[in-house]
Amino acid sequence: MKKNTSHSFLFISSIIFLFFIGYLYSNQLSEERKFEFASSYFENGEYEDAARLFTELHEIRPRNDSYYFGLVASLRGLEDFQKLIPLLENYAKKKPSSQIYIMLAESQFSSGDQAKAIESFKSARDYAKTIEDFLYVSESESKQILFTQALKTLQVGGEKLGDKTLFREKIIKYYIALGDYKNACPEIILMLEQNRSLPMAQGRLYALMSNQKANDYIKIFLKEEAKKQESNILVQELLAWYYRTMDNYQEALELYKRIDKIHGGDGRQILKFADLTRKDKKWAISLEAYELILDTGKYKKYINSALLSYAKAIEGEAKENNGLSKEKVKEILSRYEDYIAKFPSTPQSAEARLRVGILQKNSLNDFELAENSFKELIRKFPKHRPSAQAQLELSEIYLRRGEINKARTALLGMEQNFKRKKYPELELAKLSIARLIYLDGNIDSARTLFKKLARSSNKDIANDALQMSLHLDSDKESPGALEYFSKAEFSLILSDTVGASTILNNIKEFYPKSYSAELSYFRLAEILASQNKLSESISLLTQFHFEYAGSIFGDKCLFLLGSYLEQNKQVEKAIGSYTEILMDHPNSIYLIDARKKIRHLRENTKMP
Repeated sequence: MKKNTSHSFLFISSIIFLFFIGYLYSNQLSEERKFEFASSYFENGEYEDAARLFTELHEIRPRNDSYYFGLVASLRGLEDFQKLIPLLENYAKKKPSSQIYIMLAESQFSSGDQAKAIESFKSARDYAKTIEDFLYVSESESKQILFTQALKTLQVGGEKLGDKTLFREKIIKYYIALGDYKNACPEIILMLEQNRSLPMAQGRLYALMSNQKANDYIKIFLKEEAKKQESNILVQELLAWYYRTMDNYQEALELYKRIDKIHGGDGRQILKFADLTRKDKKWAISLEAYELILDTGKYKKYINSALLSYAKAIEGEAKENNGLSKEKVKEILSRYEDYIAKFPSTPQSAEARLRVGILQKNSLNDFELAENSFKELIRKFPKHRPSAQAQLELSEIYLRRGEINKARTALLGMEQNFKRKKYPELELAKLSIARLIYLDGNIDSARTLFKKLARSSNKDIANDALQMSLHLDSDKESPGALEYFSKAEFSLILSDTVGASTILNNIKEFYPKSYSAELSYFRLAEILASQNKLSESISLLTQFHFEYAGSIFGDKCLFLLGSYLEQNKQVEKAIGSYTEILMDHPNSIYLIDARKKIRHLRENTKMP
């Protein structure tokens, strides 16, 4: 009897054990499946379903971090801060860390409890241990526009980690965000000494120069710093940059003289200043700096460079001040020729010869003299870049004489001479060759070349080629219009305005629906304006505006019309024309200029 009872007990126990194991296995399988579903819901942005499953999982195993953070992430996605904040607070009590307090602070901030959020950020700072921790806390604070707290976090981080230089660049950015130029300036100098990056220091200082009070403080600070560190070239150059930025070029020149002495006194820094101010188009101070090198006799090493650049500065100043008189051109030419005589074989001599030829061509209109200068340059410096530009200039001279074949030969010779180079002049030569073929009446060949050039990496060339390609494609059904238009353009190059006008008027009459007819209006208007016949130009453009209401040139017509009305003292009508661009052509390339024109006209005529 006992034996049977014993067997029964073992049998029942085995069944219970197997059932329990099966239950555990099925329960485990259920958890894994729930976790997979919850994760999938979260990844797909279905936060409500994800939160429901993660809540169930978290209740089963409250110590499982995967379930806990899955629930936190889902509640954050739902912006359910009422449930999220207590969940984070409980976790922070059990397992406090910088990361958990950041999540808590961000949630409190989002819920509108800024005071508690700031306290939580402080706790996050207290528990931060690594560089990444402090950066993470400060970045989170800055996202909430808490720049003062973010700054404090990095300062504390530097002290805790025993290296105050760790976060200097970010600290400076926070000072800039707060407009705290007094504390930022010393940090910028320390950063400059640390990384020796003058452009970075200039950028940080420029961001602080937001008002006169800040500018005045920065000036005093930099002057004192430059005085304390007289041998520190970077600090001196930073002050010199400040003077240039504030248009105080005279003090900047005096400072560059001092910097030059630190560098050995050979004049290099003075030349650098002269070149910088020439690029800034500050002609008077630039010329003064060049004269220091040319006239004192102390800086022989840089006389050749200064002489050429001095002539360029005179040329730039003269062009800006109402063009170049013949007397001024002769003065500039004598400077260039003086340089060429002194340094006939230097690369700079090639550039000087190019400038001479361009002045003779464009300012003196002496094509024969210019041609000789360009040919001499090409002969003496056949592989130098100025020779490439000289060949472009020569081709233009030949074209303006009507010698298309000679113009094309000059360009093809240039392509051959410089085929291994990547000079931008080569792309210009290709564009010029395509135009010559077009002007010669070979429309199909020109169309093919323009389409290839429309893919050029040079945006200006690509745009010009694209416009020509559009023109030639638009008038495929009117080949006669294209042929006549190319002849009209050639006549204009030859200064035959009478012949060009006759052809353009014929295009308008016989091909009124062509693209060339529309362009003919603009060419005719420009010819009339150049002859001081503004009323006739205005009448012609007004006619175009009504007859070609849907033209892609509508905005161009209005802008040109406004310009001629303005010149003709019809201010109200000019404003009306510019205003029409704003109203009817919101994507026009003339939009910004039209606004400027309206503002200028209203200010100068005291109109409402």
